[in-house]
Amino acid sequence: MLTDENPIIDLKLFRNRNFALGTAVTAISYMVLFGAIVISPLMLQTNMGYTSTWAGLAVASMGIPAFITVLLVAKLMDKVSLKILVAFAFIAYAISFFFFTRLDTNSSFELIFWSRFVLGIGIITYLAPLTVLSFARFPHHQLAMGQGIFHFFRIFMGGVGAAVSVTIWQRRGVFHHSNLVDSISPFQVESKQMFATLAQEGIVGKQAVQVADNLVWHQAIMLGANDVFWISMWIMIFLVFGTLFFKKKRKKSVGGEVAASH
Repeated sequence: MLTDENPIIDLKLFRNRNFALGTAVTAISYMVLFGAIVISPLMLQTNMGYTSTWAGLAVASMGIPAFITVLLVAKLMDKVSLKILVAFAFIAYAISFFFFTRLDTNSSFELIFWSRFVLGIGIITYLAPLTVLSFARFPHHQLAMGQGIFHFFRIFMGGVGAAVSVTIWQRRGVFHHSNLVDSISPFQVESKQMFATLAQEGIVGKQAVQVADNLVWHQAIMLGANDVFWISMWIMIFLVFGTLFFKKKRKKSVGGEVAASH
C-alpha cells in the first residue's frame, strides 16, 4: 500500500486535508450516534418499563424531520455554507444528548419523543453536507477509492460505537451500583423508611434486601446511560470545532478563474 503505484488501499489519499478530516469526523460521529441509537430503546425497555412497541414509538420521532425537511436541506446546501450545516447538525446532536443526560426512571414519554426529534434534525443536516465537504478538493480519478474508504470507516465505526457504548453503559452501571449500595444503611433515614414500607407489605429479611438491590440496579443502570450520553454530548461539541478546519470547495468560473464556493 505504501510502495505500489496502484495499491488496493491508497493511504496517500489522506494527504488531502478535507478527506482526512471528513473521514475522521464522520467515523467519530457515527460511532457516537449509533451507540446512542442502540442504547436508547434498551434503556427504555429495561429501566423504564416500556414495551418494545412504545419504546419504538418514543425513538421513532427522529425520523419525522426527514419527511418534513429533506427537500429543504437540499436547497439549503446551495445557499448556506456547508460547514455551517454540519456544525448545526452536531449542535442538534449535542442538545438531544443533553436531554438524555437528564432522564430518570420517571421521565415522561414527551421528553423522550422530543429529544429524539431534535436528534432527527441533526441527522438530515449532517451526512450530505459532510460528504460534499470531504470530497470538495478530491481528484476525480481517485473518487471511487476515496468513497470506498470513506464509507468503510463510517460503517465500521458505527458497529464499534454500538459495542463501546454498551460496554461503557454496563461498567458505569456497576460503578454507580457500588456507590448507591454504600448509601443504604440502618442509620440512614431514607433506608429506614424504605424497609419500613416493605415490611408493611410483608417483605422482610433477605427478600427486602433483594428488592432494595433491584431498585438500586435500576437507578444505577439509568445513571450509567446518563454518563454515556454525557460523553456523547461533549464529543459532538468537540466536532463542531472540527468543522472549522475544512477548506472551502473550489470551482472554475466561466472565465476559468478559480472561485470559492460553499
